[in-house]
Amino acid sequence: MTFAARATRNTEVAAAMFLLASAGCIASGTTDPGTANTGTDNRIAFPAYRINASWSAGKTGLPSTTVPTPPPNGSFGTICAPSTIVAENHPTQYPAFANGGAALLLVGSSCTSPVYIAICRTGVNAATQVSSFGKCADDPRLTEVANVAILRIGSATTTRPLSFGETSTALDVVLFFCSNETDFNFSLSKPKPGVAPTDCVER
Repeated sequence: MTFAARATRNTEVAAAMFLLASAGCIASGTTDPGTANTGTDNRIAFPAYRINASWSAGKTGLPSTTVPTPPPNGSFGTICAPSTIVAENHPTQYPAFANGGAALLLVGSSCTSPVYIAICRTGVNAATQVSSFGKCADDPRLTEVANVAILRIGSATTTRPLSFGETSTALDVVLFFCSNETDFNFSLSKPKPGVAPTDCVER
């Protein structure tokens, strides 16, 4: 083969390789970056911030007790402080809700960012409490989406809270919320494997 023929042949091979690459073909032994690590879910996940709130002895308004449970180190994004989340059962200061005497649970927030809150009922009276949300699992972190109610609470809504529905006067609940850059695992179209339903997972 003459030098000119070899040059022509090399040009043809190079052109063919360019066309294959342009068509999306990948040579044997290489990795398509679009499908790399498809078997590994590297999204950050951590337990949601939790507030256990209880109303007893016919108390209305703010809860008798609140116990915040912060997530461990390694959380992702900004989380509203628990003191910014305000829950009131059978409130009396909101005339817009059944003339101020509504048998409702209202939740508002003074946080500067909107927050999604999931809620379920717990405690010794959980099975008989009248409410529009379900009973928490024995380990609240394992509560499935069918047993919680979820509301998006806007920023600075303590003067215009949202209702989680009808409740009894004796009430024990757990409120879950995540950071501004994560969602509840049970709300994702592709939940992260091996992570509790109420845990927070990076978007």
